[in-house]
Amino acid sequence: MRFNISRSLSIVTPTLSENKLVGTLPPELGAAWPAMEDLELATNAFTGPLPKEWSKMGRLKLLYF
Repeated sequence: MRFNISRSLSIVTPTLSENKLVGTLPPELGAAWPAMEDLELATNAFTGPLPKEWSKMGRLKLLYF
């Protein structure tokens, strides 16, 4: 099953830690999750910089790698 980001606007505090996620961080999350307050991504294998589009998450208080 594929996760549809566009149907997730109200997500505020997802915990995606320890999910063996790999690759670059998707830029579209910035626009898809504007209400994001906390985002936990620790213990994954992401590469590359934080996408500039993530600045659209204006309520983000905690970003945990």
